[in-house]
Amino acid sequence: MGEGMSISAGLGYYSLSSVLIGQLRGDELGIMALISNIFREVSTILFAPILVSLFGEMAIIASGGATTSDTSLPVIQRYTVIAIFNGIVLSLLVPLVVPLFL
Repeated sequence: MGEGMSISAGLGYYSLSSVLIGQLRGDELGIMALISNIFREVSTILFAPILVSLFGEMAIIASGGATTSDTSLPVIQRYTVIAIFNGIVLSLLVPLVVPLFL
């Protein structure tokens, strides 16, 4: 359960979380974290219109996680200040939360 929680606690920050998890629990789990976080980022960008229509405009920010301050920012047009703040805060939390769950 802790391993699954640590993968999801990567919050889309695949360049750091996958390395942390790989060092702490092995390469297999690190690769799973990498694939999971990349899938999260790509699905946020691809399904942005569907997320907005179903859950509202802030759903893209919630779905994007730490990537809202960089790669998924072009998809978020209206709430850029909130998205950048969200991305920075979540990026700072990843190194703290990922090892905590492991």
